[in-house]
Amino acid sequence: MAVRGHVALPQSGAGNEVPFYLIPTLGGASTLHSYSDYRLKSVDISGFATVRTTDWLSLGGRVGYIRGLDVTSGLSSIHPPTHDLFDETTAPGLTIQPRYAHADVFVEADTRDKPGYPASGGIYRLGLTTFHDLDGS
Repeated sequence: MAVRGHVALPQSGAGNEVPFYLIPTLGGASTLHSYSDYRLKSVDISGFATVRTTDWLSLGGRVGYIRGLDVTSGLSSIHPPTHDLFDETTAPGLTIQPRYAHADVFVEADTRDKPGYPASGGIYRLGLTTFHDLDGS
């Protein structure tokens, strides 16, 4: 939503499911045979605001909530699931994942001469992000 082209207040929600491979290094050197397989599933609900102070300068921020990550078995038929090789004592956070609140703020300068197909200038952004464990773990 925009108010006279200067303020944007969109909101978003995203679900992610990403496969990974883990190479354990506990107790010695890792080899290709020491891979394990897992997936991370998460839900991130957030809202943000951007204020355009001039034609080239914007300020903004975002707040959100990440429901605890789910670490599940991966899709590999070659590598064993990470849960088969590790537990909470050997891989802290594997079975218990906290919920997080997150927030960030930014300042962005857009010095492009023609947005979309610039011949000079750039987009420069400085931001700060913080996460807070809502479960206190």
